[in-house]
Amino acid sequence: MSLGDLNKELYNPNSDAGEKTHKKSRFDPELSPQNDSQEFQKKEMWIKGKKGLTPDQKKIIKRGLWAVGSIVLLGLLTLAVYEIRRSAFNEEKTTIGLEGPTVIDSTQPAQYIIRYKNGNRVDLKDAVIRLNYQENFQPEEAANLKTINASNSQIYIGTIKAHFEGTIELKGKFYAPQDYIVYLRATLSYTPSNFNSTFEAQNQLGVSVQTSPIFLEIAAPLEAASGNRVEYVIDYKNLGTRNFSDVRIKAEYPEGFLFSSAEPQLSEGNNFWYIGKLDPQQGGKIKIQGTLQGARSEEKKINVFAGSLSSSGQFLIYTQSDKTTKIIVSPLSITQSVNNQRSPSVNVGEELYYVLKYQNEGEIGLRDVIITLEIKSLALNFSKLKLGNGFYDRTHQTITWKAPDFPQLTNLGPGEGGEIRFSVPVTSQIPVDNENDKNFTVTSTAKIDSPDIPTPLGSNKIIDSDTLEFKLNSKVILETLGYYADPNIPNSGPVPPQVGKETTYTIHWKITNVNNDIADTRVVSSLSTGVKWTGKIYPESENIAFNERTNQIIWEVGKLKNGIGILNPKREISFQVSIIPQINQAGQEALLLTPSILTAKDLFTGEELRAETPKKNTLLPEDVSIGGNYKVENPGNEPG
Repeated sequence: MSLGDLNKELYNPNSDAGEKTHKKSRFDPELSPQNDSQEFQKKEMWIKGKKGLTPDQKKIIKRGLWAVGSIVLLGLLTLAVYEIRRSAFNEEKTTIGLEGPTVIDSTQPAQYIIRYKNGNRVDLKDAVIRLNYQENFQPEEAANLKTINASNSQIYIGTIKAHFEGTIELKGKFYAPQDYIVYLRATLSYTPSNFNSTFEAQNQLGVSVQTSPIFLEIAAPLEAASGNRVEYVIDYKNLGTRNFSDVRIKAEYPEGFLFSSAEPQLSEGNNFWYIGKLDPQQGGKIKIQGTLQGARSEEKKINVFAGSLSSSGQFLIYTQSDKTTKIIVSPLSITQSVNNQRSPSVNVGEELYYVLKYQNEGEIGLRDVIITLEIKSLALNFSKLKLGNGFYDRTHQTITWKAPDFPQLTNLGPGEGGEIRFSVPVTSQIPVDNENDKNFTVTSTAKIDSPDIPTPLGSNKIIDSDTLEFKLNSKVILETLGYYADPNIPNSGPVPPQVGKETTYTIHWKITNVNNDIADTRVVSSLSTGVKWTGKIYPESENIAFNERTNQIIWEVGKLKNGIGILNPKREISFQVSIIPQINQAGQEALLLTPSILTAKDLFTGEELRAETPKKNTLLPEDVSIGGNYKVENPGNEPG
């Protein structure tokens, strides 16, 4: 039967195909053995899939739920422990404060209480209080106080127990002028026992210094023409009831002030006086003179301080004062220069070329103008003054120029001006009679005036002036000498020197320093190739070194006071050298030493100084013992 016929018969409602039976075999379930049937049903390919989870899957899910639950529970427990620990410490419950007077007198003792508090349920570890203050406050030494520097100290506390409050006493003094505010700052640094982080609590207190026991006042001109000489007078007095043992006064000059002199004598620089002990109601005066330069209407303020030095060397101010001078300008102006410079340093014997420039900067002509120059110095040789026009008054050390010298000065019109030139040399012989004869300066003050310049009521006549001051460098002299007959280092060998034979000589370096202290002094030279260094020096304490590879000799002299070689013996060193002349040197002087060069720094002018001597050979005119026996001889033992 074909498939088509079979299909028709199956779907034919009148067909009897559904009533037909099949031939039974051993594969029918009811005929097969029980074991075979069960074994057949176990085959997965014949078992119909069941719905739901298997027992193994259910076990895995249960285990997962237990794990998730455990993790969640652990997290909740951790969070609870953290919240409990966090609630045990609150940063705001740790505080520090400063209690004490906020208004106080300078130099009077003061007492303050540092109050710290731990309001938490946990201890605070490694607690330290750091104190910061201005240098105007000086704490007293205490067992628990460790000073770090002039503005910082600390107090180690250690552990602060829970719910504990403590206090520390701080004593000290304030050194400050009137109405000055000094701030004290306290910082508590600590680590909570339930944390690893460091926390801080801070507080500060401002203290106003109301009065100072030392009175300080300055007298200064209210007005001054640019370049005019001015005088400051400082009055000081102890108004308190206790002694001061280390009083010092310091001045800060305005820009444009050129210091000239002071009375009493300065203790340091040009602005520092050591007063020392000052009893109650005891006082004194300090006078300062100089010139003041500035632009029209410019205000120049001088500040003066009274105080003492702290243990760290800081200047502690008790009180201060200041005064202002206003610069007023004359219609006439004058300026001067020396060797085309405004502030030169010059050398002994140098010629100084002065140029004075003057001008009428006003709007009207000025009659009968007079120009004067006051020039004073022991270092100038006025016998060689080259003036041309003008008159030099030796008694008053002034030079004056009037209309007969320069007709233009008869009537100097607006905007008109001119120049005056002259020269004078620095003396070659500086007078040094004692150690105080040093630091020479040359000061010249030029002034210009006319009767047509008005004089304001109640003030000095406005005369324009210009002051120029320059410093004189020290004169340093280096000598290089050689001897065969020397008292300190005996020499040997033939004189005159002979080819092939060794002869030794002693070289001397001598230094003279005239009028200023100098430092970093050294002398450098080199032995000629073929000359040997024997190592003998005198005196042996001198710092001299020889480099065998370069033949260089360096004598480190260091600092020299003024007057060396004049008031005291010259600074001197000697060293021995040897030479074995060669045939090519026969009949001539043998070179021993290259030129010697001295360098140093002038401590007064700040300039670098230099002196040089020429090379040295066997021609030794300073050693009379050898006469003219200085040329190398060849007695015939060496072939020519």
